Amino acid sequence: MTSTISPRRRRKIGCDVCGLCISNTWSSSLAPLKESGNQGCMRCRMLAESACLFEDRWARGSRNDDTTVQVVMQEGLLTQDVQVFLDWNAESDGQCERLEIEISKENEADLPWFEFKTRPIPSHYYDTQKCVNFIKLRLKTCDSHELCLNSTEPHRLSGTKLRNPSRLLKILAVDNRLEILLTKTSDIKYCYVALSHCWGAVGVPRTTKDNFNERLGQGLSVSSLTQTFQDAIDLTFKLGLEYIWIDSLCIIQGDTDDWIKEGLRMDDVYGGAHLVIAAAHAKDGNGGLYTTRKPLQKIEFQSPTGFMMRAVVTERKGPVDKHDVWKKGEQYWTADDLPLLQRAWVFQERLLSRRTIYFTSSEHIWECRDSIFCECGNLQGKRTSFPQFGPGGTFKTRYQHVVNWGNDIERLNLWHDITAQFSARDITFHKGRLPALASIARQINMVGELGRYICGIWEDTLPQGLLWWSEFKDTTRFPRPDNRIPTHKREKKDCIPSWSWLSVEGRVSTWGRGWKTLVKMTDISYNLAGEDPYGECRESAITLIGQTAPVEIGTSRVPDGSLVVRQGSSEHEYEFLADTQPLEYSEEELSRSQLIALLFAFSGGVLGGRIIGAEKVCLILRREAESTRCKRIGMVEMDGKIFRGAKDEEVVLI
Repeated sequence: MTSTISPRRRRKIGCDVCGLCISNTWSSSLAPLKESGNQGCMRCRMLAESACLFEDRWARGSRNDDTTVQVVMQEGLLTQDVQVFLDWNAESDGQCERLEIEISKENEADLPWFEFKTRPIPSHYYDTQKCVNFIKLRLKTCDSHELCLNSTEPHRLSGTKLRNPSRLLKILAVDNRLEILLTKTSDIKYCYVALSHCWGAVGVPRTTKDNFNERLGQGLSVSSLTQTFQDAIDLTFKLGLEYIWIDSLCIIQGDTDDWIKEGLRMDDVYGGAHLVIAAAHAKDGNGGLYTTRKPLQKIEFQSPTGFMMRAVVTERKGPVDKHDVWKKGEQYWTADDLPLLQRAWVFQERLLSRRTIYFTSSEHIWECRDSIFCECGNLQGKRTSFPQFGPGGTFKTRYQHVVNWGNDIERLNLWHDITAQFSARDITFHKGRLPALASIARQINMVGELGRYICGIWEDTLPQGLLWWSEFKDTTRFPRPDNRIPTHKREKKDCIPSWSWLSVEGRVSTWGRGWKTLVKMTDISYNLAGEDPYGECRESAITLIGQTAPVEIGTSRVPDGSLVVRQGSSEHEYEFLADTQPLEYSEEELSRSQLIALLFAFSGGVLGGRIIGAEKVCLILRREAESTRCKRIGMVEMDGKIFRGAKDEEVVLI
């Protein structure tokens, strides 16, 4: 008969080094842990061997050894899991450096201590058959989700139904090799895979006007394609599916009419796909789906009683967990090792698809409209879940809920997050910014509660919807120390009006300013380039009535190099929130320009007909000569004294 000791009790008795940690935080230098481990404490030995795996990090130079390196354990506030840190003094300046490591077990019986969690360990090598089995298992689970069903009936809110892509690639097995044949679709239901990938600088195979008929009449050998295309087609075939959609081969490249028509149908293409395959780690077509994964570091030793101890030790890099990019629903996100997720078009593909299998450098990640799943189990865990989503929830699951059931307030709130996330992503051609967001906008306004869609802004939010601003922040949430680094740009010749946040390439925000508008909107002129109300615009203008004052933009008298707004010789300076970084106009161009501040809104209150306790926000505009037409170049917050005696005038924003 064996006796048992509660986990809490077991931690407080036995070893004098690791067994007396009653508080939430405990630490010890490495040397006592090693000695205790040699004397028989298996917990000390495990911690010591885990620290020694990273000796190349803390033992650089001669400043540190096992007497100076500290092993710190800190219990989580919400769970019984622990965080483990290694602390040491840097060789260069003696400052404390910290490395967080995670100690886990693959099976519950591998370690006897409850605080180290059990999680699956992804294989360090790829196996296509294991991949196929993984996908089939996830598909079976996903097919039980109501949100993931691919209904052929019209959507309950919009009354529309998904249409087939205009073309698909049919996969043919010819003499023990695979070929693809471009096929025009009919009205029958097709079960197909769609590929999400980075084109990159190397170029990808394309269908053009010149080879279009050849693609329709003659099979193309899969072995002649890029590695990513080969892997995706081979995987589709092994899954037992006959068709695949690949953008560069199914849309006629160089044909503007075909691009406009097909580019606005991504909700049909990705929403109707049986599965989306995403080459998340590949920066171009040579990357493929599969990559050799870095082997995980493991510890294995036998206790004096014959118990085999096994642990997996991994490094947590920086303040952001590698899984955070999948979970975040706010404005900031990181995806440095996932180039695919840095693309604006892919942001749309992610939200529109029923389900996607992502191939990353470390594991497969499955995301559908209902939940998310990864091989290591992190994304399913309560500890790593964001409260706004719950375990297994993501920005995509929130999106699907709002699209299906959200009211107008929920849709607008989600749109704020969408603009922040979309604007932070890259796009090759500026003219693609409206089409790359079109299908999302169409779904957000499915019931027509938000009014007309006008270049990324909903008509019912105007004029307050014009109060967006550029966020000069990198992905670690800190301002860039060098404000000469380009972060935001605007095309000089652009059909997207300057008053739209879509005119600027770079992170923008539309959140958080509770301004009460002072301008009156009298007219909206918005001419589309085509028939789709969410597509490109040909020209547009918004006419406002409000108070204006002449201003200048220059360098601050304070030696920090920042741009400020001032009026004439006034000593008052106001921080200029430019739309672009660097500013899109040179000092010479500004000196020859007529710049005005349009008193747009305020925060505070009204007493006796007077605005009190308020900050005023103004749009800074560049006026065309002898005209009321103006282009936006930024915004500023000021006290409003420069508008004393100003009269209302008409301003046409273009």
